[in-house]
Amino acid sequence: MKQPRKRRSYRELFLAQLQELAGGEPKLIGNAALRSALDWPEDRYLRIKHQLLEEGIVIVGRGRGGAVGLADVNNKGLKVFLSYSHANDELKSALVKHLEPLRHRKLIEEWHDRKITAGKE
Repeated sequence: MKQPRKRRSYRELFLAQLQELAGGEPKLIGNAALRSALDWPEDRYLRIKHQLLEEGIVIVGRGRGGAVGLADVNNKGLKVFLSYSHANDELKSALVKHLEPLRHRKLIEEWHDRKITAGKE
């Protein structure tokens, strides 16, 4: 006798489709392409994406329409120490701003004496 197939959750469907579109590669997929492949209404897509983002399972990228990708939960990122003179505080802030996309994708973790957390100094 066949076991009834277990229905997959929206979360499982989202992750499976994202992995399929990425082809097993660590790359970002456009929100429009993923939502279209899932054939979901926008509110469901955004709700599940936000849940997974809060759990640290997915990361988001910028660009036209935005993008989403699987987070590398094993990767804590390269630790980057910023050494600078306080006279060059503006240059340090500019560098941190340019490094933000890498930090957001968990590719780096920066540290300096006035560490910025979530965009606040």
